[in-house]
Amino acid sequence: MLDKLEFSKSCYYYQENVLSKPDKYAQLRKRIKEMFNENKGRYGYRRIYGLLGKEGCMVSEKVVRQIMKQENLVVKIRKKRKYSSYREEISPAVSNVI
Repeated sequence: MLDKLEFSKSCYYYQENVLSKPDKYAQLRKRIKEMFNENKGRYGYRRIYGLLGKEGCMVSEKVVRQIMKQENLVVKIRKKRKYSSYREEISPAVSNVI
């Protein structure tokens, strides 16, 4: 079957081994979800990383970002519109006489 799929035997067994292992970030994943929901989805990975550091959980910022991406924990932000005092044409447009 591996010949038909053009898949090497070592890659197959490597993937089988990796997928059979339990998630080493299971507790961290749960805590990150809790923190995100406690703060009503307003905290991004930087703030959550800071809170984890205060709790004494030493983990990389990249790991926090990766877990948040895998769990689809995205901060909902309102897009700010740039201020513009211009509303409409105040005076009629000048005709082109050239």
